[in-house]
Amino acid sequence: MVPTTSIVNSSDNTNPGGGYGSVSANDQLATAISYAIDYTNPIVLDFARNQIQTSDAGAYNIAQICDVWEAIYNRWTYVRRVSAFKDVTPASRTIDGGLNGNCLNYAILNAAAIESVGGRTRVTITQNALGESHAYAEVFLTNNTTELESIENYLAMRYPGTTMHYLSVHSQANGEYWMTLDWQANYPGALLFHDNGEFCSYYPSGHYSCHTD
Repeated sequence: MVPTTSIVNSSDNTNPGGGYGSVSANDQLATAISYAIDYTNPIVLDFARNQIQTSDAGAYNIAQICDVWEAIYNRWTYVRRVSAFKDVTPASRTIDGGLNGNCLNYAILNAAAIESVGGRTRVTITQNALGESHAYAEVFLTNNTTELESIENYLAMRYPGTTMHYLSVHSQANGEYWMTLDWQANYPGALLFHDNGEFCSYYPSGHYSCHTD
């Protein structure tokens, strides 16, 4: 039995305006996040590889995503930072510091760790109706619905009775399915934060795009 699935369709805008400040401000944040997702750093590489269970060894797979996420989640100490999203800490430094920080620090660490074992990730920043900001990582799953069903079956077995949230980007021919990796919930694929319908995603390459539900 597959988990309940929520698909969010979005439009893509790579030249956003408003909401999160000027394009130059987004450019600066994109550069900072790209630098912080230091997935080639030996500290990050060693950390991520050490979280993979023996039973999940081999080529990159959904089980490894879950292994890495669970390891970080179970050891994470949330610490609110006064500077909020101006504190863009490299993943390697977060590991050295003992796995603590705010939601952006958590998102960056997840993104870097999963990139280091072969995944594709991004960090998404959004706000709710009250203007409160939140960040979480997302991992690319597939653009194939048959493969997505196989992934859903695995997640249902590992996290029974849960609801999985995917962002479906239809700017490409087959669409892309990205799964949330949020510290606010106790399993990957959960999303408890209710955004205001606008969010920006930042990639390790330094590219960013903004979306509207």
